[in-house]
Amino acid sequence: MQARAFLEQHRPRMIELAQGASPTLLRNADVEAFLNEIHKSFETVDDRPSSRPALPGEDVFWWCVTILEDL
Repeated sequence: MQARAFLEQHRPRMIELAQGASPTLLRNADVEAFLNEIHKSFETVDDRPSSRPALPGEDVFWWCVTILEDL
């Protein structure tokens, strides 16, 4: 999978979570499942960020992943 397709697949749900951010995200099983899906899907990405310039919004996407993992 290409990075652009990866972001297009997962970005809508990430935006939905960010727009509805509230304490309900804390230790939320749906969020945990989404993060697991992201990591599993990322394993199939051929063009990792370290091998190319960042795509538009990619840094924000990964920042959101980090924040959700911290929750």
